Amino acid sequence: MKNIKRRGTNAERELQRMFWDRGIACIRVAGSGSSRFPATDLILIVNGKAYGLEVKTITNGLTLRRDQVEKIVKLKEAGKMEIYFAIKIPKQGWHFMDLKSVKSHMDIPYIRVMSLKFHQFVDFIRGVKL
Repeated sequence: MKNIKRRGTNAERELQRMFWDRGIACIRVAGSGSSRFPATDLILIVNGKAYGLEVKTITNGLTLRRDQVEKIVKLKEAGKMEIYFAIKIPKQGWHFMDLKSVKSHMDIPYIRVMSLKFHQFVDFIRGVKL
């Protein structure tokens, strides 16, 4: 269990560094997964707008519990911010999905088709036309 938590923490820090390297303010919310209050793992601030990122690392696919998604939806409604899932796939990099595209179970081919790669996501949140 410790290795899984450490892998998630390392992924959050890696992604945080990647955003800062591109001049995007990125705040890591320590303990976001263990709080009874809804919180995402990272918060981005771009042009005065906040984006929440729920960070996942996977090897085969991703299964989300209903309560995980419900907390994220609550946060989106309360915070009036856009929420995305940042999914790291080994040897394929980071993929970003909006909340509307997320399903309770997603395999890697679905994620690849329904997501933006890191550079595309950065352009998107900066307002660059894709």
